[in-house]
Amino acid sequence: MEEKTPIVTKAKTKGELQAKTIGTKRKIVIGVVLTFSLIDVLGTVLFAPAGPILCQQASGGPIDSYAELLATPPEAEVDFDAYGLNDLFKDTYADLDRIAIKDFNKSRSELTADNLRTIAIEYLGNPRAFGDVPAAFSTSVNILVVAGSLSTGVGGLVWGYAADNFSQKGCMLLCCFGGLLGYVTMYLSGMVWSSYWLYMVGQLINGFFSGAMVINNSYFIRLLGKEDAEGPNGAIMGMSLVGGAFGALILMPFIGGRGENVFLAGWVGIAGTVLVTVAIIIFVPNVQRLTEAEKAKENAPRFSKTHKADQEGHQAWAVPAAAPPPPEKKPSTISAKNLKFVNKICWIAVIGSSLDEAGDEGTRIARGTVLQNVWPATNDIHTQNILILSLIFFLFLVLAMVEFLKRTIGLPATTVLGSGMTLVTQLLLNGAIVKWEAPAAFLACWYAGKLFGMCSSFASFYIINEVAPEEEVGTWQGRQSALGSVAGTIATLSMALVYDELNDGNEEGLRGNVAMFITAGVSFAAMIAYSPLLFIYEGKAKKKEELAKKFDMTNDEFESLSDVEYRQLSMEALEFYEMRRITDDPTKKPREIGWGRYTEDLPHLEGMMDRAHDNLKFFRRDMISSLIDGKKLEIQREMWIKQRKARIEMGEEILENKKLQMGKWMADYFDDAGYEGWEQFAEIYKVLIMNAFPAIDELDGKIPDPETQDVEHTMIKFLGVLDQHIRSRETQMGVIQGLPTWIQVRAAK
Repeated sequence: MEEKTPIVTKAKTKGELQAKTIGTKRKIVIGVVLTFSLIDVLGTVLFAPAGPILCQQASGGPIDSYAELLATPPEAEVDFDAYGLNDLFKDTYADLDRIAIKDFNKSRSELTADNLRTIAIEYLGNPRAFGDVPAAFSTSVNILVVAGSLSTGVGGLVWGYAADNFSQKGCMLLCCFGGLLGYVTMYLSGMVWSSYWLYMVGQLINGFFSGAMVINNSYFIRLLGKEDAEGPNGAIMGMSLVGGAFGALILMPFIGGRGENVFLAGWVGIAGTVLVTVAIIIFVPNVQRLTEAEKAKENAPRFSKTHKADQEGHQAWAVPAAAPPPPEKKPSTISAKNLKFVNKICWIAVIGSSLDEAGDEGTRIARGTVLQNVWPATNDIHTQNILILSLIFFLFLVLAMVEFLKRTIGLPATTVLGSGMTLVTQLLLNGAIVKWEAPAAFLACWYAGKLFGMCSSFASFYIINEVAPEEEVGTWQGRQSALGSVAGTIATLSMALVYDELNDGNEEGLRGNVAMFITAGVSFAAMIAYSPLLFIYEGKAKKKEELAKKFDMTNDEFESLSDVEYRQLSMEALEFYEMRRITDDPTKKPREIGWGRYTEDLPHLEGMMDRAHDNLKFFRRDMISSLIDGKKLEIQREMWIKQRKARIEMGEEILENKKLQMGKWMADYFDDAGYEGWEQFAEIYKVLIMNAFPAIDELDGKIPDPETQDVEHTMIKFLGVLDQHIRSRETQMGVIQGLPTWIQVRAAK
C-alpha cells in the first residue's frame, strides 16, 4: 500500500487541525468568531443611546425643558414643530387644563414649576427614567459615557495581554459570560431597582468584557498565520462598525413613544450572547501557544538543502565537501519582540490612532450635534435610522478604499492621508469657513471626507498586525484600544463642554465653530504623529505570486543574460530571480559580478544612478522586513554565515585581488569625477570615505562574525547609512524631501 504523506502542521488538537486544513470547518470557525465580534460590539452600544433618555429627570434635562414649554400660555402661539416636539407633547399641552384640575385641583395658570415638572414626568417622560441621577443632565449622561469608554479601554489592555498569554477560546467565553452579567445588571437596574448607579455598574461590566476585537484578532493570527488572517481581521474591523449600527437600530423600536420598553432591548443582547456562547463552545477550537522549547525550535536557524548535501559528503557552493559540518550552537534568542525598531513602529501607530480617534470627535459633532441643531428637521428617528443604515453600506466602500490605498500608496501613507482628510473635512464643515445652507450638501461633504478619513484607523490596525510579533499582537491591539478609548472619552467630554459653553443660540454657537477648529488641530497632530511611519516603515514585502507576475523570465532566460543586461535589472528583480533559481536548484550559487574596470562601467554609470534610488529603497525595505520578522532575520543570519565561510574558502590571493579591483575602480572614478589629489591628500579622502560610510561595527581590525554579532543593531545602524544615501540621491534627483516614493517631483534631466 502506498504510504500517505502526512500533513505538516503545528496544530496540537483535532479541532485545530481541522480548522487549519478543512475549508468548510475553517469557514464555520471564522463565521462564529466574526459573529462574536458583531454581538460584542452590538451589545456595547445597545444601551448607549438610552443614556439621555434614562437621565432625563436630571436638572437641565428634557423634563425641565418640557416643564418650561408647558408653562407657555396658549395665547403665545408657540410653533412646537420648530422644537421638534412630537404629538404626545402637543396633546398633553392641549389637555393641560383638564390635567391641572384632575391631578392638582388647580387651574392651568395656578400650576407651579414643581407641578409642571411632575406633569412632564408622568405624562411625557420615560417611566423607567432614573430618579437618583447624581448631577445635572449633561454631566450625568457623560458620566455614563466615560464609564463605558474607560472600562472598554481597560478591558482592551487586559484582554489583549490575556489573548497573547492564555487560552483565547477561554477569553472569548469569559467575555460572553461577562457580557451576560452586564446585560442582566442593566436590565435589573431599570426594571426592578430603578437605580442610576446600578445601571452604571452594568455599563462598566459590559465595557470591560467587550474584548472581542483584540481577542479575535489575536486568535485568527495564531490559527491562520499573519498572511491568511488579513481578510478575517479586516472583517473584524468591519464588524465593529456594523455591530454599532445594528445596535443603535435594534434599540429604536424600544424607545418609541415614551421609551417605557427601553430595557427590553437587553433581551436581544442576552439572546445573541447565549447563542454565540454555545457556538463558540461547539465550533471554535482552542489554538494552543507554542511552548518555549517549540519557540526555540521554530526560531532556530534552518540549514538549506545545500548544507544537508554537504553533510552527506556532496559538494555545495557555500560549504565545500571537505569542510566539517558547523558545530551545533544554541538557538538564537533574537526575536522581533526584542527590537526597539518594532516597538517604535507600533507605538507610532498606537499614538497616531489615539490622536486620530480624539480628532474624529469633530466629525461626530458635525454629524450629530451640529446637523441636528442647525437643521432640527433631521432630529427624528426616521432620519437617524437612514443615517445609521447608510453607515453600514458605507463600510464596504471604506474597506474597498483601504485595500486600494494599501496596494497603491501603502499603509503608512494611508494613515497620513486618512488623518489629513479628517482635518480637511472638519475645516470644510466648519461654519466659519463654509456656511452650508442645506443638510444634504453638508452630509455629502461629511461622507466624502469620512470615506478617506476612516482609512487611517484601518491602516494603523493593519500596521500593528503586520509589524507586531505574533505572540504580542493582542497586547499591542489592546494598547491601541485602551489609548483610543481614553483619547476619545477626553475629546467627547471636553468638546461637549466647549460646545455647550459657547452655544448661546447664535449661528456660530450652533455650528460649533470653535470646537471644530480645536478638533481639526487634534487631527493635524494625528497626521504629524503618523508621519514618521513614512520614513521607517514601507509595508510588508510583496507576495511571491505578485512578484511572479511582475518578473516573468524563466530561470534559463535569466541565466542567459549578459553581464551588461544582468546589471540593468533592479535589485528587487535580482533578488526574486536569484532566490528562485537557488531554491529550484540548491547546488547553484548566486551569480557574481565583480568590480571590474571603471572604463567598462563608464557607459552604464547614468543607468546605474537612475536605478540607485529605487534599488536603495528596496534594499532598505527588505532590511526592515527582516527586522520585524524573527524567522526572516534568522534566515538572513544563516545567509551571512554562508557568505562569510565562502569568503574564507575563497583564498587570500583571490580576496586580495578583489580588494585591488575595488581600490582601482574608486581611484579611476576619483580621477574622472574631478577629485584630484587623492594620492597626495590621503587623510582628507579617508575622512570623506568614512563620512560616506560611517562605522556600523566597532573599529577593531576584525571582520564581524555573524554567528555572534548583534545582527539587529548592525542592521539598524546600516539603515541609517542607507537613509543618508537615499536623501542624498533624492537631492540630486530634485525629489521634494519627505515625500514618499509614490510622489516624486523630479527636475528635468
